[in-house]
Amino acid sequence: MRAVVRHEYGDTSVLRVEEVDDPAPEPGRVVVEVAAAGVNMAEWHMMSGEPTMMRLATGLRRPKRPELGQDVAGIVASVGPGVESFAVGDRVFGSARASWATLASASADLLQLVPPGMSLAQAAAVPMSGYTALQALRTLGTLAGKTVAITGAGGGVGSYIVQLAAKRGAHVTAVCSASKAGFVRGLGARDVIDYASTDPTAGGQRFDAVLDFAGGLPLAAWRRATIPGGTLVLGGSERGGRVLGPLDRSLRAPFTRGIKIITLMAAARGEDIAELAAALSSGGAALHPLTDLYVRSRRRGGRRASRLGPRGEDCADPLTGDGARGERLIRDADRVPTARSRRRVAQRHDDLGSVDRPACTGSNSQRDYGQLAPREHALRVDKSAAHSAESRHARGHL
Repeated sequence: MRAVVRHEYGDTSVLRVEEVDDPAPEPGRVVVEVAAAGVNMAEWHMMSGEPTMMRLATGLRRPKRPELGQDVAGIVASVGPGVESFAVGDRVFGSARASWATLASASADLLQLVPPGMSLAQAAAVPMSGYTALQALRTLGTLAGKTVAITGAGGGVGSYIVQLAAKRGAHVTAVCSASKAGFVRGLGARDVIDYASTDPTAGGQRFDAVLDFAGGLPLAAWRRATIPGGTLVLGGSERGGRVLGPLDRSLRAPFTRGIKIITLMAAARGEDIAELAAALSSGGAALHPLTDLYVRSRRRGGRRASRLGPRGEDCADPLTGDGARGERLIRDADRVPTARSRRRVAQRHDDLGSVDRPACTGSNSQRDYGQLAPREHALRVDKSAAHSAESRHARGHL
């Protein structure tokens, strides 16, 4: 099969498309023919090896495992011994091992059936952002009647937190850019603060809880904006030094008195994937998949090389055969924040030229978020990917 791999740390120039062995149907696992795969900031960290402290686990000088990717959606190609919940041909999504490939192996516990009416690209955009949001909110207990501030509210994780917190009765204040104000209001935020023009901690308002996924303000500032005994959850901020990254704030947390500070360490869990599937299946009332997509592709020296944009994430088409047009769908989420990363991004933009960025249907202020859809040319990529996988199954080519 074909897979995206890297044998050294670096920017997107280290990514290669190579032929690797097909995954075997191991006990308790499912092999999925990938129709769409998630592209999260977690993959950016694994690709770059930053913060460098993570290399103690992933490999000091070079990656221990060359493969990338976790979020996945596709068609079940085969099942291992002991798997009774899925059959060949099922449409599934969840968390897998090395999902940036034509085939991926996943624990059956970390997969769910794709809800009816949902595209495979939409489903691939849910798992990591969704279960991170669930686990962040779980630290707060009952949300009904609480005032909750969410930084990075227009990003991948933040947009799911806004939806879930609002549905659970919280009064949500979204901290994001002014351009995303209509977007987050449509997801359920009652108040919006533009971080570029207003310090969310300086207005005298105090919150029962703050979920900080931007990391732009010091802990002392959030302590002033949180009620005594309130909770500050430190999420996946991309700020911090090369060695510790966002963990440098966590190390200072014990010295911040008066509030409870929690460092979130999210991990894929079967019960969370199941909860997300149930929310997505509830007639659009509980959770909406977010699919603001754009397409980017490039060939270099006869080899297709897909470039990640300056804002991660969330879904990519599968790698196709030789000669096929390689297209990658990337969801609008958090910006890569460090100065060095911004310089890299600027250079990549110079290399690639301008790219149309499809928006969801409707205006920012009047979108129906139960009917989100990318523009037509992005949908064609999604539908062709799903059709390709399903038709190969129908022809018995799995």
